[in-house]
Amino acid sequence: MLHENLATYDYFLPKQQIAQFPLSKRSSSKLLFYCSKSQKHKHLIFSDIVDYFDKNDILVFNETKVRKARIFFQNKNNAKIEFLLLKSIDHYHWECIGKPTTKMKVGENFFLENYSLKITNKKNNFFTVCFFYNNEKLEFSQVEKFLKEYGEIPLPPYIKKEAQEKNYQTVYSQKTGSSAAPTAGLHFDEEILSKLKQKGVQFVFIDLQIGLGTFQPIKVDNINNHEMHSENYFLSDKATQILNHAKKQKKKIIAIGTTSLRAIEDNFQKNNGTFFAGEYQTNIFIKPPESPKSINGILTNFHLPKSTLFILICSILGTEETKKIYKTAVENNYRFFSFGDAMLIL
Repeated sequence: MLHENLATYDYFLPKQQIAQFPLSKRSSSKLLFYCSKSQKHKHLIFSDIVDYFDKNDILVFNETKVRKARIFFQNKNNAKIEFLLLKSIDHYHWECIGKPTTKMKVGENFFLENYSLKITNKKNNFFTVCFFYNNEKLEFSQVEKFLKEYGEIPLPPYIKKEAQEKNYQTVYSQKTGSSAAPTAGLHFDEEILSKLKQKGVQFVFIDLQIGLGTFQPIKVDNINNHEMHSENYFLSDKATQILNHAKKQKKKIIAIGTTSLRAIEDNFQKNNGTFFAGEYQTNIFIKPPESPKSINGILTNFHLPKSTLFILICSILGTEETKKIYKTAVENNYRFFSFGDAMLIL
């Protein structure tokens, strides 16, 4: 069927519209508002978003904070090796990817001053590593301290210009653990959040630790054969109480970003149409012909052609309508991807 074919989810994007740097004021980005009922759109500024919510609305934010997850070690031949930590596996071991992979072998050691890193396992393109200081194995909290000193924020590879690290964190980020930012949230500043609170809009904060599940490219022609990488998320008792009450009262639930949607949609599906607190893992792939049932709207950036995120938006609006809207965004010089402009779908 057509919706299974990866080529269906391609569109033309001029390279010059890929945002290379953040705007000086977060809320000054463009906002394309799309009304699902009328199938009409408006071109706005992000600060206008306050006018589109009221006190009966629930906004779901991913409060994850980007870890300084990119680190560089040297091998025994002094070659520079890059490691990108994805998540902790247990108290001592971490899952990562790295390059060049030809110089990364199970059992090999890599060095940085008095620190070392050892590859203990490999599965497909993912490696398991553990850290040492003067040959003493480091536990989770010690590695976190090491990363704060030696690590770098892993900006997306398509961003060529330098960007301040603080611009790749949301203003409400709290819980360190992600390898990438929940980029729809980058548009919010304290002023916008304050205005929404004054209107009585309710905020729900969840924590999905973003790894490669969201961004891993699809390498198969049939999207049903794409295997999503799993990510961890946590829903608190407070979050689930608000979300369940909103469902009963038929209030609007709006996901702020695709990572917020992935967490609550996974939870909603696993718990048969309700929300339950706790820690979970998800490898959910939201794609046509199914559409998410946990939300009434979403704020999102503009995503790569043939990506799982573009396909997710197609599951909400329909593939042809999504491509039509993206064509409009291209024609109106919207900025794309992590530091780009936003779209609000209600």
